[in-house]
Amino acid sequence: MSIEEIQEELTVQKVVLESLSEATYDGAEDMRQEAHSEIVRLKKLLQSLKLKKEPGTTSMFHPSA
Repeated sequence: MSIEEIQEELTVQKVVLESLSEATYDGAEDMRQEAHSEIVRLKKLLQSLKLKKEPGTTSMFHPSA
């Protein structure tokens, strides 16, 4: 997946999560959790790919290191 594809999928998942924010039907909470988990996964993947594209970047400068 390219950075652009990941960003697009991240946008889709955020829209899905937002659309489920008021949902109360059976399975809605599971769907919210699934969308949230996917957002977290995509953000980590995006961050990882961006770090690989920045030559000379070390984990010392990474905010979560």
